[in-house]
Amino acid sequence: MQKRTPSFAFGPFVLDVSEQTLSRDGRAVPLTPRLFDVLRLLVENHGHLVDKETFITKVWDGAFVAVA
Repeated sequence: MQKRTPSFAFGPFVLDVSEQTLSRDGRAVPLTPRLFDVLRLLVENHGHLVDKETFITKVWDGAFVAVA
């Protein structure tokens, strides 16, 4: 049995995790891979605080991130 990766609907948007796409009213919204990862993390944690360490681990894969 194949496990289905979830899609998330919010307002006119659908975030399809398996296809790594965002659409609005059925039309594709272009996102960079990093921006998709940020949006996915925020949507998956809807209603909860996402701390800096979680962002670094999940989005930047533990890489050092500096603010210029």
